[in-house]
Amino acid sequence: FESCGLRVIDVVATLASAPHRLQTAEAALHKMLLLCPDAVRRDVESALLRCWEHTGDAKLDASLRQAQQLMDQDSLDDALIALEKVTGMAPNFAEAWHKRAMVQFNMGRHNEAIDDSKKALEFKPRHFGALAIVGMCKIALGQKADATNWFRAALAVHPGMHGAQNLLEEIETQDLIDTHLKPSMDRVTSAYNHGDILPASSSTLGGSFSWDVHRLELKLQPQTWAYFFRVRMRNSSAQFLKSRARFYVLHAIDGKVFSFARPTSGDAQICLRPGEEHKFCWVLRVGRELQAAASGTLLEAPNSNAPGFLVEELTPLMMLARQ
Repeated sequence: FESCGLRVIDVVATLASAPHRLQTAEAALHKMLLLCPDAVRRDVESALLRCWEHTGDAKLDASLRQAQQLMDQDSLDDALIALEKVTGMAPNFAEAWHKRAMVQFNMGRHNEAIDDSKKALEFKPRHFGALAIVGMCKIALGQKADATNWFRAALAVHPGMHGAQNLLEEIETQDLIDTHLKPSMDRVTSAYNHGDILPASSSTLGGSFSWDVHRLELKLQPQTWAYFFRVRMRNSSAQFLKSRARFYVLHAIDGKVFSFARPTSGDAQICLRPGEEHKFCWVLRVGRELQAAASGTLLEAPNSNAPGFLVEELTPLMMLARQ
């Protein structure tokens, strides 16, 4: 499709728009959206949006443009009134329902936004924007399992929706953190809070992950402490591994315990072939002096028959307070 260029996309979009409204032309744009390379997909997306925004009725199209201007100005109440007039004039105008859903979402009216999105989908079942908005509303309502289904549906229509892809990955990664890392975090946190001896770290790779820490002097910031951590990771297994998330539990000398977990995606993701080693370092600045720290990494073996996950915990560190 990249070799076809914008001219072919424009011709097909013209046939899909008013006054022609050829369903086969719109179907062709959807097929392009699925199959074309990323360099062309955005142009196909724009062509579909143009088709959806223009009805061929000058008054109706002008009313939608006015509502869009109000949305751009963040005049949400006025935009909603304008869009209610448009949907009243043309109850089967999918794009007007979609824009209503966008306004409702931005006003925090998530159930109403879902209802408006579903109206848009009645007339345009492959409206990827409407599918994604329902997913975003489901997140806001705490219904993350439902949200993933709507994001997957949007991506099945438009694989280049990076926002939907990122939100889906965030939900899936948080589920992995809750399932695989949270038990380790809770176990360490409980030991620190109760002054118990920290249980032995869990190591599937035979302790081939290690770390150390060095305290840094911050003479100009007397109420801030900085710690320089160095981490070494070696894949002693026979499988390709990639990191998905890391957790840290920090124990301050005043007894305060705080923990956090972070996904490792994009540039933060570490991929290790069998026998391969990776080293990295980072600096932590905190408002409390630390006495101990624990950490672990969630690893995935994606090349196995069924993706497997393992948690590799690092040996807990004890820090000596400066005299």
